[in-house]
Amino acid sequence: MQSLQARGLVYRRGDRAVLDGIDLVASRGQRIGLIGENGAGKSTMLRLLAGVDRPDAGSVDRPGDLVYLPQDPVFPPGMTVGGVLADALAPLHAAVDHLERLADALGDSPELAAPYAQALDWAQQHDAWGADRRAELTGQQLGLAAIDAQHPVDALSGGERSRLRLAALITRQPECVLLDEPTNHLDDDAMAKLEDFLVSTPGVVVAASHDRTFLDRVCTHLVDLDPPGLGTDGHGGRESTGTARQVAHNRAPRDNDKFSTPFKGAGVQRTVARRVRNVERRLDAAERAQVRKPREPLRLHAETVATSTAAGGVAVSVRHLRVPGRVALDALEVWR
Repeated sequence: MQSLQARGLVYRRGDRAVLDGIDLVASRGQRIGLIGENGAGKSTMLRLLAGVDRPDAGSVDRPGDLVYLPQDPVFPPGMTVGGVLADALAPLHAAVDHLERLADALGDSPELAAPYAQALDWAQQHDAWGADRRAELTGQQLGLAAIDAQHPVDALSGGERSRLRLAALITRQPECVLLDEPTNHLDDDAMAKLEDFLVSTPGVVVAASHDRTFLDRVCTHLVDLDPPGLGTDGHGGRESTGTARQVAHNRAPRDNDKFSTPFKGAGVQRTVARRVRNVERRLDAAERAQVRKPREPLRLHAETVATSTAAGGVAVSVRHLRVPGRVALDALEVWR
């Protein structure tokens, strides 16, 4: 599995250098979070890593099996919900078909043993045989099962489009994932699904985000793209490895630093709202599972109770007997 390597990246807009001499190396199993103020170059960095934009200087060596998800989902014109998932499944179906053809020809062509072993390894790493079932289950878990496969993607809401691209990503299981603010438009269940997928993937992950909770749960390393000397500390309990500009420690937060100031910024507001919703859900669950207060014991309230031991007489006589919800008698006599 190939690593992702960027060397000496330079990118300019007019006279301004957005990125200037950036190095980044991400190996298998590493999940890197890009942090920094708005305008620091996080989105630009991802576009360069993905090959969407070309750097003014420097180079990028990237795995061929790579998926890049920008902030706003981009789909081809006229694409349907079913078409998006079909595109995600296509390379997995092709891998299984290719492997079967190699297996059929292997007996007559021993030289195909190495290509067969390579194709088998790729198919196993991507669980290609379980791809259709994975697409179905992921769609159900993300609330997409009720949407018709022929429904146009352009007619979906922002949240539905985000969940659709997430379902396609989980179905595809690429070796390298590049994400730009991936928690935008996702509800708590979808964010949990995204986090579980990223943590369990054996490949390379690079994500730009202001969401501290997401970064803490997912990332193994943080890289600050603020100008030299103005970097942020490694948040989320993990220090940055400094694969880009080195992290500057013991620097007080700036007023406009949305990432490091815990009470400012839309990302932090989303995190707070998410935690409040989580607490509310736990309280609701506790209330549903609580042991209810026992009902009041039954008590007899009767106007008259008479007993007699004489043969043939009245043994018990009851008038106006009331036990709420149980008994309502105006008169009752029991004779011996």
